[in-house]
Amino acid sequence: MEGLGRTLVLVMRRLFGEETGMKILEQWGPGMTHWLYWWGIPAAQIFFAMFTIDTWQYFIHRLMHTNQYLYKKVHSVHHKLYVPYALGALYNHPFEALLMDTLGIIIAEQVTHLSIRQAIFFLVYNTCKGVDDHCGYNFPFDPFQLISGSNSDYHDIHHQAVGIKSNFSQPHFIHWDILLGTRMTREDIQKRGQKVKTT
Repeated sequence: MEGLGRTLVLVMRRLFGEETGMKILEQWGPGMTHWLYWWGIPAAQIFFAMFTIDTWQYFIHRLMHTNQYLYKKVHSVHHKLYVPYALGALYNHPFEALLMDTLGIIIAEQVTHLSIRQAIFFLVYNTCKGVDDHCGYNFPFDPFQLISGSNSDYHDIHHQAVGIKSNFSQPHFIHWDILLGTRMTREDIQKRGQKVKTT
């Protein structure tokens, strides 16, 4: 906490100048330091861990769909579920579970320096998010979807024949699908269906 306090003093002096920065710190410094230590930094670590595991899982997931051997021998086990169900999120080949889930959590935890409590929360949250994404329901209020574009409908498209080469993003954000052109929406499926009917 002492190092955080020193950093806060430096930042406030640079942002507001010596005199104004010290006045702000005298009045608000202890509260700011407490909030940063207990809420701000842990929230940023969890958010960065979510980004890290999304990056890992997007590229491993996409590799498993583009490499015929990996798809046929490993990832096809998960895709036996044409209509996903909640616990089907955990229905994987053991190698896939190790590579995507276990290694993904370990990498995210190591990169972001999560504490043990944060790592436990992150593991449980990711598992519940995966189950939620495979449950087949889009609830009107779903706490897992508050900050996430990836949901049950988004992942259902991936499990259909038309979307097998799209919507690789999981479990939190869909930015990699958008940036790399692999995103497919229900509207895209309808447009594709209309093109087929007109030809």
